[in-house]
Amino acid sequence: MTQALRTHLLVLGLFAIAACGGGSSRDAIPDGGHTGDAALQDPDGAPPPDTSDPVTESCDPAFLGAGDGCDCGCGAVDTDCPTPLAASACEYDNCPTGSVIDPQAPTQCVPLVVPADWTCGVAAYGDGTCHCGCGAADRDCPTPLGVESCGSTNGCSAGTWPDPANPSECVAKPSGWTCSIQDWADDTCSCGCGVPDPSCPANPHISQCADDGCPSGKSPDPLQPTLCISNAPQDRWTCALTALADGSTCDCGCGARDPDCGANPTTASCEATHCAAGQELNPSDLGMCWEACHATAPAGTGSATCTNGGSISFGSLACARDASACSDGHRYEIECDAGVCSCRIDGQCVGHASTTTCSFSACGWSVFGP
Repeated sequence: MTQALRTHLLVLGLFAIAACGGGSSRDAIPDGGHTGDAALQDPDGAPPPDTSDPVTESCDPAFLGAGDGCDCGCGAVDTDCPTPLAASACEYDNCPTGSVIDPQAPTQCVPLVVPADWTCGVAAYGDGTCHCGCGAADRDCPTPLGVESCGSTNGCSAGTWPDPANPSECVAKPSGWTCSIQDWADDTCSCGCGVPDPSCPANPHISQCADDGCPSGKSPDPLQPTLCISNAPQDRWTCALTALADGSTCDCGCGARDPDCGANPTTASCEATHCAAGQELNPSDLGMCWEACHATAPAGTGSATCTNGGSISFGSLACARDASACSDGHRYEIECDAGVCSCRIDGQCVGHASTTTCSFSACGWSVFGP
């Protein structure tokens, strides 16, 4: 095999040896794991191979002293390796299939050992993936082993998964849990997983959720964080998350309606308003703020220019919710609160009035709504 076709992977920390094939080929050594033991277990009960002599397959001489990393299992010392040579310094495994680097003499190879209590099949042992739930530790897994290192496949049957306390064994999955084993077993509070995460406090607040298992387009319900809902208020919430559904204060102007405000809140329901200076609550959406038309005392009369060039006076504006005028395609809105009406064109304040009747004849407005 040529230099260009070789695979390379630098190893940091603990070493692992992956089985590979071909006398002149080599495999980069993956992270984590450990070397094999003394004999290869045959699943059909055949006697193990003779282990009296180490396997000493020589690798391609071009690999040695090439300046590209430490080759082991070559039967000779690679000058790219440190002296003295320890197996932890090996970057390439040149041992043939069924053998691994000898941890006592890294230039040599010894047969790969499959534990007698391994249940996932010989091919899965030492295949480069950390398999859990296989009755014994996989040599591809790090030591100590936690479920966060387990690969996507394991030896556990339906309804079970690797035991977080001993990932080589299997235990029943918690009933109702819809997220991964990694979310169940870690030290962070996962919400939206169907049932409470043991890592969460009792009755967690939405602000205590470190992550969630909700599908795309949904988020944990702030009133019941184990469940997922669409259009969750926290997805639009602009205030401190601890204020959302805190069970005590109706917060308004935070980007979304606070569940503490009830099903049909009015401005009178708001116990805390979070609009910026020069803004006020939008009466039709108490989660939103807009330009304050009543930043100063309302005038009895006023005027503005219609977008089609005409003029409109506000001496006797009525209190209607929506209006259209001038046939110009712009949006005209009238919002009233406590007898004071705000008049907006395309969301911009153009005046205000304190009367209770309305006439838009100056601009030919037609009134819609109550």
